[in-house]
Amino acid sequence: MTRTGVSDAVGQPLRYTPHDFRRLWATDSVNSGFPVHIAAKLLGHSNSTQLRITSRSSMSS
Repeated sequence: MTRTGVSDAVGQPLRYTPHDFRRLWATDSVNSGFPVHIAAKLLGHSNSTQLRITSRSSMSS
């Protein structure tokens, strides 16, 4: 991310991990109407309970 020049409000480069992108995809997909049980399966979860908790918490933020 440093090479892209993308930075936060105080000029520090943004830092993301692969898990951040995985979580962003899951949250955006579910919040856009993608079925929770299918998103959970694509992410390798045995059930959708954890995915539901993640998507709800991000919706309230």
